Amino acid sequence: MLSVSSRMVRVVFLHPDLGIGGAERLVVDAAVALRSRGCSVQIWTAHHDPTHCFSETLDPDLNVVCVGDWLPTSVFGYLHALCAYLRMIYVALYLVFLSGVEYDVVFCDQVCDTPSTYFFSLHFSRESPWREGNRPGRDSKGGSKP
Repeated sequence: MLSVSSRMVRVVFLHPDLGIGGAERLVVDAAVALRSRGCSVQIWTAHHDPTHCFSETLDPDLNVVCVGDWLPTSVFGYLHALCAYLRMIYVALYLVFLSGVEYDVVFCDQVCDTPSTYFFSLHFSRESPWREGNRPGRDSKGGSKP
């Protein structure tokens, strides 16, 4: 059960391309559910086409921010994964260093093992949840669990 304190929890979702698909449906559903629980929610993406998207993303109460749409999705029909990786790094850099947006939680979808996790850990003033959550077999101090 999500417990929202007296201060609204600020949640940012990062997704490479907010079109119509299974992963996009999950991101949109999670964002809408968190918003209905009182969270402030934004979805950041490198591509969002208002003519080819889920209707919830057009709702003005669900803030969808598109940056980096000018970056290529492929190079001569190849390197799609590399381009998605670079686009997500760009979105993360923009969010952390240029946007001025304050957030408590970041959900990085699909392309999550990027240097962008390092940028988020720089942004958080307390110990980064990225270091703890992605290190199986380690305690919160970095040592091995018995």
